[in-house]
Amino acid sequence: MKKKSKHLRRQPPQHNLNDVNSTKPLMGFFLDVKMDSRFETHLALPCFKHFDEFSDAVLSQDKSHSMDVALNIGLRCANLSQGFAVAYRCALQALVPQLNQTQWVAMCVTEQQGNHPRHIQTQLYSDGTVSGEKSFVSMAGLAQQLLVIAKDTGIQTHDARPVLKAVLVDTNQTQVKIDKMPAMKMLADIPHGRLNLEHASCEVLDGDGYAQYSKVFRVLEDAHILMAASAFILNTAYRAGQVDVVAKALSIIGLLKGMDLNAGPWVHIQLAQAFEQFLTLNNVFEEGLSVYNETLAQAWLADKKLFAIASGARQARTEKAMSWLKAKGEE
Repeated sequence: MKKKSKHLRRQPPQHNLNDVNSTKPLMGFFLDVKMDSRFETHLALPCFKHFDEFSDAVLSQDKSHSMDVALNIGLRCANLSQGFAVAYRCALQALVPQLNQTQWVAMCVTEQQGNHPRHIQTQLYSDGTVSGEKSFVSMAGLAQQLLVIAKDTGIQTHDARPVLKAVLVDTNQTQVKIDKMPAMKMLADIPHGRLNLEHASCEVLDGDGYAQYSKVFRVLEDAHILMAASAFILNTAYRAGQVDVVAKALSIIGLLKGMDLNAGPWVHIQLAQAFEQFLTLNNVFEEGLSVYNETLAQAWLADKKLFAIASGARQARTEKAMSWLKAKGEE
């Protein structure tokens, strides 16, 4: 892979999930909530028997309409591992539309001390290379593209907060080393690993690496995971004749299909409501878990721990959005 000039920079995606000045009308969020005309067609297709079959389906899809792909693939997922994988990949496509659609991608933020901007030690140099270590990377080993958050060494600031950039790194170079980690006790199909970069060639993306990439990705990931997981539950319950579960899943999917993910603080409030509905869906789904095969039931009980990850950060985003909404109402 040839080194990219530091001047070759792509325009950042125009996300404004954290723009507290957004006043987009709420009524517009609930338009277009009808199910896609192909919904029942996807539901009638068989579940993926193997991860490779699932992977081929994900990578062959045009993920420009990322939430639709999370829904349609989710309706065929055999477990939550697959649901997470398609949601993760689709969220990244929504974040960086120019990603290669036919490849898996990994978001690389977390380092040994954490993922807060002040914890990022990975460095971007003026020659267009990046060096550093990431301690936990989902899809490590499968991903051929890496979206890495790094500290720009060419920009000095007067405060303690570093200037972070998002860079794209091709794994097909000797300067990229990935060490696979032991399997986790959930999401068994998803590989994780540690990343080491030694002056790896990269392409620098315009915009702030934290505000416009790392921070926005977490919200996009939440929305896509809710969509894929609700679709997986709907599919599973539909095949078992659990119509009350199907009805609750449909309600969440309809809400998610009508959301504008670029709607500033409103989206945090809507996602919080969707998560509340999803918890209710989980409870009803688990009440009838005995009707499903034992393998599926055991995998679900292990994998559902996914929804507790980063719950504190989600709560903080919701509280901030609610405070904004209250202040707007008092103006």
